Order: sequence, then structure tokens, then C-alpha cells
Amino acid sequence: MKTILVPVDFTETAKKGIDYALMLTKNNAAKIVLINAWNLPETHPSMMFTLHDVVREQHESAMNDLIEKIKKETENKNLVLEGIVDAGNIVALIKNTASKINADLIIMGTEGATGFKEVFLGSNASEVIERAPCPIMAIPFQTAINPPKKIVFASNFETQDIERLKKLIAWFKPFNCSFSIIHVGDPKHKDLNDFEDFIINAKEKLFPESFNYSYLSNDNIQDGIEEYIKNNKIDLITLSVRKHSFLQQFLNKSLTKMIAYHTSIPLIAFPIENKQEQIKKQTEVSQEAAY
Repeated sequence: MKTILVPVDFTETAKKGIDYALMLTKNNAAKIVLINAWNLPETHPSMMFTLHDVVREQHESAMNDLIEKIKKETENKNLVLEGIVDAGNIVALIKNTASKINADLIIMGTEGATGFKEVFLGSNASEVIERAPCPIMAIPFQTAINPPKKIVFASNFETQDIERLKKLIAWFKPFNCSFSIIHVGDPKHKDLNDFEDFIINAKEKLFPESFNYSYLSNDNIQDGIEEYIKNNKIDLITLSVRKHSFLQQFLNKSLTKMIAYHTSIPLIAFPIENKQEQIKKQTEVSQEAAY
């Protein structure tokens, strides 16, 4: 992992995202880019220009202080820290900056159900997940900043799932994690054969990497995944997002409740790739095969 983007608002909640990013890059040469957006309070037009400079300077000063503090505290001499402060909508700024810097991951600190909904379920934030150029990670405020030991990938047999698994394993393998693939299916096992085919394909493509796998018979996706997390003491859950309705349903009815009341489990959501991106990747794969 080379570049991580972390939105900050200089609160303890945002610091969770920073701390997790520092933990992930502890022994690696990497870049962490902190990003902050600010907006002017409603005021008389004649005061706009003066306020603009004052607010901008305040946020830039806070960002510089934060970066200096991190530099003093971190032992990673190969870490590059950068800060971006800009006026405007934070969601738009995150999307644009992630593309510009070619971010591998966006990490956000979240505060219980409210913060989680604001980040993942707001009308604009939902668009970030669907259109972001890289995965997004939510770190609940209750999370202890320790390397995960058990990671679960909830799959819907998407074409890109195996590539996402490769990426996930590459990121977290240095922490000696165990990886599990799960799918919540119909109790009548209507898609069990599809799951078995997917696992066979995954074993071939991910060799020699090892992973566990489970087909969970449950007519409710949220209940099935929540039960698996509890029974197996999972430290990190990853979702392969097929469509927004699935993500919204899952977060709203399951993880949001869990984070708010009795867990501290980080979550990674892989965004939907648009058709142009899929065609580009398919072309690249075909060209590599030709050689």
C-alpha cells in the first residue's frame, strides 16, 4: 500500500483514521495525505473576503500543527506526510483528491451510528462509495488500533472479487492475518453450486495464499453476517459492493446498529467500478495475455 487518504476535521474521531493509517504503514515506505475541507459561515457579503482569509489560515495552521505532531510521534522514517486544506464540500474533495493522488485506500474515522450514517449513507457520501476510485475504510471511534488477526470478505461472486481479495491479502498479510470468504445464501442452498465454483476459482487465482470459506444459510444477509462476526471474533469485515441498495441495507440494518451499541469492527467497502473502468481493465488483461 503506497498512498492513503485520510479526511480530518481535527477531532478525536478523525484521529482514529490517522492512527489506523499509521499502524498500516508502520514498517513501510508510504504516503499519508490528510485532507480537510472548510466552509464559510453565513454572513454579510461585505465580510466574505475577510472571513475567507481568516478561516483558511485557521485550518491551514491546524493542519500544519497536526502534521508536525505526527512527525514527532511516528518512528517510520520512510513515511511521507502531506496535508491538503481547501474550501468546499468534503465529499467532492475526497473523490477528486483520491483520483488525483491515485490513492490506494481512503480511511475515515467514524463516531457511532450517527457518524457512520453521515459518512456512508448520506446522499453525497453514498456516491463516494459508488464512484470512489479506491476502497473506503471506516474506523469506529471504539476501535482499538491493533493489527487485525481475523479478516472476513463477504462476497456476492462479483467478477472483481478475486482481485479485491488479492489486494486485501497484500495489504494485511504482513500482520499474519487469517482470511475468510463468506456468502450468505438461501437456506435451500439455491446458489451453493455458484459459491463452490467461486471458491475453486479463488483457490486457483490466489495460490499459494490460503483462506477459509463458509456458506452461511440464512434468509437475511445482515443476520447471517452479524452472527458470523460474533461467533468467529472477526476484527475486520470487507464488503464487495454489488449495488448501492445492498450496501445501504447492510449498513443501515446491521453494522450501524452493531457499531453504535456493542462492537468496534472496522469495515472496508470496495466501490462499484463504472463500465469505462471495467473495459479499461479488461483491455489491460487481454494485452498482458497477448504478450
